[in-house]
Amino acid sequence: MLPAARTDLGTSGRRAALRAFRLGLRLALALSLIAAGLARVIPVEAPPPAPAEQLQRLGELSRHHLLEVFLGYCPPFQVYTGLGALAAGVFLLFARTILLGALLATADLGMKVVQAYCYPGPAPLIPGLLLLAALTLLAPHLRRLADALLFGRPVEPFPPEPLFADPSRQRALETGIVLLGVLVLLGGAAVDVRRYREAYLPRPPHYGAWTVERWTEGGAEVALDGDPGRWRQMAFEEPGAVLIEDGLGARRRHRLTFDPATGALRLAVAPVALSAPTNLRDPTPPYDGLAFRQMAPNRLILEGTVGGKSVRAELGRMMLYAERFHWVFVPDEEDE
Repeated sequence: MLPAARTDLGTSGRRAALRAFRLGLRLALALSLIAAGLARVIPVEAPPPAPAEQLQRLGELSRHHLLEVFLGYCPPFQVYTGLGALAAGVFLLFARTILLGALLATADLGMKVVQAYCYPGPAPLIPGLLLLAALTLLAPHLRRLADALLFGRPVEPFPPEPLFADPSRQRALETGIVLLGVLVLLGGAAVDVRRYREAYLPRPPHYGAWTVERWTEGGAEVALDGDPGRWRQMAFEEPGAVLIEDGLGARRRHRLTFDPATGALRLAVAPVALSAPTNLRDPTPPYDGLAFRQMAPNRLILEGTVGGKSVRAELGRMMLYAERFHWVFVPDEEDE
């Protein structure tokens, strides 16, 4: 009897340890998915690409940065992907919906693992470890899923796996798991809302990246390339500064002031360091005097003096933000 009793005790101990391990995996996975999903539902995981980033060549971007630009350009798509992770985490908090949460987690984390492989980021192993946790929770249900989805066989409910034999203690444990999930949900939301406000600060007039399509000096149109005194592109990203790419491809930052009522702009001749802080005080003389006219939502006319020369520049907003959704595709004139 004693050997049999020891065997029974060892078996029950291993089962209790396995249940505790699965409970720990479930809790860790649920909290991780809630935090990750919130960062996409409140779109701060990949903020919108700044105008200065739009001046970069595609070949200058790392693969991970390219993915961030893709996700950040369209916040609704980022929110949509985050809802899956958030729903998976919430379902894993409740004992009755563990299977549904594990299925959603496997789908979401499978996508993240492929992204981590194709667009290597700072922590590529984390999605793989979380996917392994989701598959571990899903493993006891695989046979029942195959019977229900592949073979059309009747499936019995999965027997519960309580950690405690006492129902009151088990209910207290499940209640504690839900309360911990709510705490993480509220804390994560507070942090992500603050990050969202920091990422979406008030934008200056003509915010965005612009391409100089025509440059006229003294009434005559001239080529942009090869002359540092002419501009190819401009990026208005923060109040009190503009990023300019000249005809040689060099980028420099200038302080400026802008009067929206008159369209008058004063641009400091001397550039400042790209990392230097800007402020709203007037640029230090000498400065160039210019005037903006908005001809259309994506078209600007700039007239005034640049480097002692009378210039007129026609600017067009870069296609990344100029293009809008249409149910029916309308090809550009260049594509016809």
